[in-house]
Amino acid sequence: MSAAPLLPESIAPKMTVAEMRRRAAPVLRAHPRLTADGWHVGRAPYAGRGIDMEQVLTAVLFLRKFGRRTRNINDKYEANSYILKHAVENWTRASGDFVYVANGAFILAALMLGYDAPQRGDDRNCQLNIVVDSAIRHYAVSDLPLVQ
Repeated sequence: MSAAPLLPESIAPKMTVAEMRRRAAPVLRAHPRLTADGWHVGRAPYAGRGIDMEQVLTAVLFLRKFGRRTRNINDKYEANSYILKHAVENWTRASGDFVYVANGAFILAALMLGYDAPQRGDDRNCQLNIVVDSAIRHYAVSDLPLVQ
């Protein structure tokens, strides 16, 4: 079951990185296996980098613009966090202001907006309960022209 969104629709576009970090804290506490790379796999403690809140904010803006939640997890390939994080990057590239978005930053944004993004087995990526329509599909394709 999807959680209630932690980010009201009207606040996300105006949010500072500090405010994003504050609002992300309870989600990160609830999901201690979430890392910048996605879901942590293995037994050893994660020793990588932290999740960049500017990347999370970018993913939040993308999901606010294009995302729609569904009741159930969408098991189609295109509803995978890794594919969707590339859609966010392509969206920023198309706007002329490229932003790299880590898999974990995308997952955190989705969780903050009330999407389900469960870890399955030993996979860093996850499927979401998201409708992948033509608008998202447009940015998920890899042959968009690069804007430098």
